[in-house]
Amino acid sequence: EEAKKITSIGNIFALDLEKLIAIKPDLVVIWGTGNAKQLAQKLRDKNLVVYESEPTSFEMIANSIESLSILGGTESKGKLVAHNFRTRLAQIKTKYALNSNQKPLSVFFQIARSPLMTINKKHMISSIISLCGGQNVFNDLSNLSATITVEAVIAANPDAIMTSEQANQITFDTWKKIPQLTAVKKNNLLTVDGNHIYRAGPRILDATEEMCQKFAKAKSHL
Repeated sequence: EEAKKITSIGNIFALDLEKLIAIKPDLVVIWGTGNAKQLAQKLRDKNLVVYESEPTSFEMIANSIESLSILGGTESKGKLVAHNFRTRLAQIKTKYALNSNQKPLSVFFQIARSPLMTINKKHMISSIISLCGGQNVFNDLSNLSATITVEAVIAANPDAIMTSEQANQITFDTWKKIPQLTAVKKNNLLTVDGNHIYRAGPRILDATEEMCQKFAKAKSHL
């Protein structure tokens, strides 16, 4: 709600560079790859301070919190937030770690419906799946995110299918038409909050805990 009160200068697809420069921010934080690289140079040419952040692991998120707090003049608070982040992460890992005799839950994580897309083992979401006692059935894809076929999902026959909650109804209606899938037979069609799982910040632990809880329930169905 507080963020809604701040003047908008655009979105991920279109940015009003002139308006941004006119605001004269003390610090600009950008995602480290893609079009943002070109933007970063333009901003530096205007003598603006730019911090490129692209955390792809839990530890990188904690480090980013600390770095941003230093740049923002709130280092002591940042260290506390990062410490609490690492502590909560350790607690989640301990709570949901697989025993040596437990089999991982095989999972298909769907990031898009049309075209049908998923992620490989290098994506941070796969790390969360693993932490929660699961295994991404498409770990070995060559690209970080990739288009796949329905036939590939049928062949993988995951124990569970997960997507963000914003897309669940249409997505799940599609899979329910394939009753031979274990995920469908066992009612393991799961959602996770997209506002948390796709944000490489402190809220990703909310998504991690949510995922772990739902995986635990899904395992009880098998």
